[in-house]
Amino acid sequence: MRAMMVWPVLLSVSNYALLALLDISYRAIQPLFYSTPISFGGLGQSPARIGTVMACFGIMNGIIQALCFAKFIDRWGPKRVFVTGMAMFMALFALYPIINHVARQQGLSSVVWVLAFLQLGLSVICDMAYGTCSLPLE
Repeated sequence: MRAMMVWPVLLSVSNYALLALLDISYRAIQPLFYSTPISFGGLGQSPARIGTVMACFGIMNGIIQALCFAKFIDRWGPKRVFVTGMAMFMALFALYPIINHVARQQGLSSVVWVLAFLQLGLSVICDMAYGTCSLPLE
């Protein structure tokens, strides 16, 4: 065990652990946010709509990861992709109250859905950070 406690291994494991903590937190709050009534801080959506939105996200995420991840790594390198992915969590969590505020003002308008899909799009960038955890961060 002691031989594995070297800086590159510790860095990789701690990066992955922090990424997993933030991602699990986001993914746990997401369906709660969608289902909670607008007056209580959510969007008041039905389980069917939540499932549809999350299924569309899963398909979109898989396609984008398959088509773009290697290109992003080649262009910007694993460290920049990882740091960018981690930084996106600030925007992801900040968008929850913003989306609810807009929903309180305008109802479930197109602006609310654009912000919700922006949030989902940013989470694709966060998911790219997973692929970089085992790569050497140059």
